[in-house]
Amino acid sequence: MVLFFLLGVLGCHRNDKVKLQGDTDPSLADSLSEKPVTNSFAGVLPCADCAGIDTRLVLFADSTYSLSEKYLKKDNGTPFMTRGSYTVRNGFQKDKRALVVILDESNPQNKRYYVQYSAKPKYLYMLDKDGRPITSKLSYMLKKVK
Repeated sequence: MVLFFLLGVLGCHRNDKVKLQGDTDPSLADSLSEKPVTNSFAGVLPCADCAGIDTRLVLFADSTYSLSEKYLKKDNGTPFMTRGSYTVRNGFQKDKRALVVILDESNPQNKRYYVQYSAKPKYLYMLDKDGRPITSKLSYMLKKVK
């Protein structure tokens, strides 16, 4: 199943390097710069008390991830970095070929869900804390970046 994720819809394993921008801890940058990247996604997610959350999610080939979240026009623009592991499940609702990416599945406090629909492989859509679609007029979408 995970092999399908890595080689199928999301594309083949590449040896891209992670490019970190801004005020990032040098030791974190060093530890991530040598890891092979499977896919990266970015976008601005809605925020209740700021202009948006500039979000960058990097999925590594070893089933680990790096998530950078920068609250726009708040907290001096300092990005919050999270690292952990992710799992992938096949199928979501009626889309049997969709992929659900679960960040930190074993940690209920940090667990997050995203879905990649088979008809839209260049996008990840954030799901709610229970893994259901978010009903909103706002965009909860991250776009695949190179």
